[in-house]
Amino acid sequence: MSCDHDYQTNIPTEPLLGRSVFNNRAFRVQLAPICEELQSLCSVSFFFLHGTIPCTPPPGSEEFFGPGPHYRFIARFPEGRNAEDAIRELISNGSDDVQSSIRAALKAVYEVIEEEGPFDGVIAYSEGSIVVGSLILDEAVRFEREERKPQIKMAIFFGGWPPFSAETGRALLMDESDLFIDIPTCHVVGSKDPFLLGSMALFNVCNGDLAEMFDHGKGHTLPRDQETIAELGAVIHKMIENCSLS
Repeated sequence: MSCDHDYQTNIPTEPLLGRSVFNNRAFRVQLAPICEELQSLCSVSFFFLHGTIPCTPPPGSEEFFGPGPHYRFIARFPEGRNAEDAIRELISNGSDDVQSSIRAALKAVYEVIEEEGPFDGVIAYSEGSIVVGSLILDEAVRFEREERKPQIKMAIFFGGWPPFSAETGRALLMDESDLFIDIPTCHVVGSKDPFLLGSMALFNVCNGDLAEMFDHGKGHTLPRDQETIAELGAVIHKMIENCSLS
């Protein structure tokens, strides 16, 4: 999306954060079908950004991730018996690296918001959802302490993982914290996604009255077929309309 903002209709302009081992050019290509669908339905534009840590794609996956350079936000993703256990494993292994990565990512995103904003909404894929969720919660904390009004009014998560506290570096898990993401969210998941538990851990810390689940039935990918894109576009368009009335 561009940094232009439609003040008359208050249609959200949306920054997009990609998954690990991505760059903003590749993410733009991967997300093109849904962006084009939304632009056919309403006045919305997009601004793309990626992680801050240079990295190398896994062997054999170069074609999927596109030409480099590639970036990520944090180093790795664990497995666990359930969503919360998986995140606890991430915390217990290299937690200092996780904390510093989250803080650096938030700093980078705030700089983009300051320079390119205002942004009303955000779309995040996979690892990017950690940063977006953390950003939303951090905006709420800053509002309480400094009376800085939050910008982000809605969020769309493709896959994902729960947010982390910028202050403690700890993950926000439903069974450990009373904090939650209190803005409209759409959680686009795949029932065959090996990281589905991460998406559920994220969904579990969002306001259930404002959160919507959309299952495209595939793996850890972005939906691209026309029928699914049309259905998802209608869901997101409704969210945009509702947010523009607030």
